Amino acid sequence: MDALFKLDNVSYAYPDGSSGLDQCSLAIRCGSRTAVMGANGAGKTTLLLQLNGILRPASGTVYFNGVPLDYSRSGLHRLRSRVGLLFQNPDSQLLSASVQEDVSFGPLNLGLEDTDVRTRVADALQTVGMSEYGDRPVQALSYGQKKRVCIAGLLAMKPEVLVLDEPMSGLDQPMQAELEEILDTLHRRGMTIILASHDSGFIYRWSDQIVLLSNGSCLHSFQTGQLPDAAHHFTAQALGIPAVIPVYQALVDQQLIPAVSLPPRSISELTALIKQLSVSARSI
Repeated sequence: MDALFKLDNVSYAYPDGSSGLDQCSLAIRCGSRTAVMGANGAGKTTLLLQLNGILRPASGTVYFNGVPLDYSRSGLHRLRSRVGLLFQNPDSQLLSASVQEDVSFGPLNLGLEDTDVRTRVADALQTVGMSEYGDRPVQALSYGQKKRVCIAGLLAMKPEVLVLDEPMSGLDQPMQAELEEILDTLHRRGMTIILASHDSGFIYRWSDQIVLLSNGSCLHSFQTGQLPDAAHHFTAQALGIPAVIPVYQALVDQQLIPAVSLPPRSISELTALIKQLSVSARSI
């Protein structure tokens, strides 16, 4: 796949002098499910804000579809209609009193006809499972519902790319599962999804590319299936290893199950593998 985003030696420092990115270079493929990982302060949010043009590099270049970002007013308007960004805190993104008004904000600013806006809003709310909440006051929603409304607001712009900063943060387990289903649906529709997360278990089962940051530097970028061989990079950055990796390896080492060409990437996949091997053994 071609690179959708490319960062070429991008550096950024905040006004207080702290470094956000330090000569970071990486490529993100079109159609990928890319996870940006790193300890607190590694530069994850700074990186995501570069992709939407909210932050501009002090040095280096950010490319989108092979073209350097245009930071003019019109250039950023075009970029943000194609690249939707979800902030970690939904209250930082919600602008209107009601759900429908908030989701309508972006399409209205595109100058669309009212009928087109209504169609986009209805489709976006249906995608995130919030169709029945259109008339609700935004402040009456739960934290997870607010995140859904923010995603709906982005989807109403019909972006090509969705960039999410810690989307699972603050959500209980059922809401995390529901959000993961939403992301899977969007990816099946052809959307490129880029997100930052600390949850290595979620990242291992969901993503296909991992970008590992440390102190603003892009240390490594690799296919998610290579994570078992790159686990030492995670431990070096004090990041947790997905539980399925050591459990699967221990079972193989004890010769309780054979090694397989595609190791399981979740406990549920490992359980299914064990059941399948058990059935196969009984049929012999």
